[in-house]
Amino acid sequence: MNEAITPADLTVRAGAIVALRLFDIAYTIDLAQVEAIWAARSNASSRRGRLSTTPEKAVSFGVPPVAIALDPVELDPCGARIHAEVSARFYDFGAVALAVRVPIADVRWRAFVTTAQSLDEAIGPAASGAFWQALLERVREIVAPALVRPAATALEEDYLLAIVEQFDAPLTAAELAERIDLVPLLSGERRALSESARRDLLRQSFSYYVDDLVVLTWDRAFIYEPRGDSDVIAMFRTVLRHARACQRGVAPNPLRASRPPNRLIQRRRRSDKV
Repeated sequence: MNEAITPADLTVRAGAIVALRLFDIAYTIDLAQVEAIWAARSNASSRRGRLSTTPEKAVSFGVPPVAIALDPVELDPCGARIHAEVSARFYDFGAVALAVRVPIADVRWRAFVTTAQSLDEAIGPAASGAFWQALLERVREIVAPALVRPAATALEEDYLLAIVEQFDAPLTAAELAERIDLVPLLSGERRALSESARRDLLRQSFSYYVDDLVVLTWDRAFIYEPRGDSDVIAMFRTVLRHARACQRGVAPNPLRASRPPNRLIQRRRRSDKV
């Protein structure tokens, strides 16, 4: 174990804070038409989302989603300017996932947590929805011809991901749990929580290898993935959207699990948003 490391001096070498907002905007979306519309725009490109490391027989997509990169934005939470990347991911069963990603490099752990809280305060569920609505309307206007039976109102769900790909020293999941208190990051609370609340918050913890860790709460997740495996995040988004599609009863099961993959992350549903 790395006895010299403490939370105070632990540095996040590479990672990101990602704010997700997921909307149901139509009965279905013609993804081929989305690609064609986006390709017709100058200097624009799209790509199909695919899993890179998950075994082929573990999980399969009926129709892979289409991902597009949007113009970056500058946020100004608490007077600190933050540069963020913006993307949209379209699913054939009528959903779009908008993501605002703040890259992180060479910051102390406490600054990493502060950035997550600042992003949540700026565009999280407690903030004005004007930012997301403006972004959604811009995206929806662009791809309008590809929307089949557009929804008059867009059901939505929000999530905040705190992702670490590299610390300044290699850590196992056990070492990480000993040296970092994830509760302030996962709860968003500035006051100390009770022991029972802390246990409940950390209950949904998953590891596959000795040096990776995913901890899920109702609306936040911490992901430690030193191999930079994007499948964890891709699967996370897909399970969320699949759950929403099944709740609506309009999807022909776009995600089919022929056997439960060890790295497939199950998220508890938020009863207040169903």
